[in-house]
Amino acid sequence: PGDAGRAIRRVYKSATVDGADREPFLASLAISVNRREKIPGKIVVRDLEDTGWHKEFAPGYDVVAIVNALHWFSTARAGALLKEARGLMAEGGVLLFVEPVATAKPFAAGFEDWKGRQPPRYTHENWKRLWSRASTILGYDPVALWGPRDDGRIDEDLSAQGWADLAAKAGFPAPEILLRDADEVIIAAVKG
Repeated sequence: PGDAGRAIRRVYKSATVDGADREPFLASLAISVNRREKIPGKIVVRDLEDTGWHKEFAPGYDVVAIVNALHWFSTARAGALLKEARGLMAEGGVLLFVEPVATAKPFAAGFEDWKGRQPPRYTHENWKRLWSRASTILGYDPVALWGPRDDGRIDEDLSAQGWADLAAKAGFPAPEILLRDADEVIIAAVKG
C-alpha cells in the first residue's frame, strides 16, 4: 500500500511518489494515505503481467523500488520486469527491490535451524486475517479475484545471489545485496 514510497519520501522530502499495483484495494490505500500526507505523485491500478503496465510513467526516475512483487512471476517475467523498470530510470538511478529468498544449498541446514529460533515476523494467519477484513469492508474477496497461483512463479525459490544474478541479466552492473535476513533480501543496483 505504498509504504516503500513513503519511506523514501521521509528521507527525500521533495520526492514525488508514483506507484502501480494490480489490487485496487492496496492502490486505494496508497492513494488515501499519500493524499492525507500530501505526497505528490500518482498511483495506478495495473497488472505487471501486462507488458504495457509502465506506459503512464515517464522515464527519468532517480529511484525505482519494487517490494514483494517479483516473486509472484516466473523468472522470465521477473527478469523482463527488471528490464522494464531499468527503462524508467535516469542514468545513475537506483533500483531497490525486496523479495522473499531461499537459502543457498550449502547453508540450508544451519540457516533453517537459526531461522526456526527467530521470532516470526509474518504469519499466514495474519495474512488471512487482513484479507478477511478487507473482504468484509469491500464486499468482495480480492484474493479470489486473483485466481489460482501460477505453478511457474518464483515464490521463495531464488537465493539472494539468484536475485542479484537476475538483476545483472536485466542489465544492471554489479547489483549489491544490502540486507539478507531470515525471510527477505534487499538488493540495490545502479543503472550504468
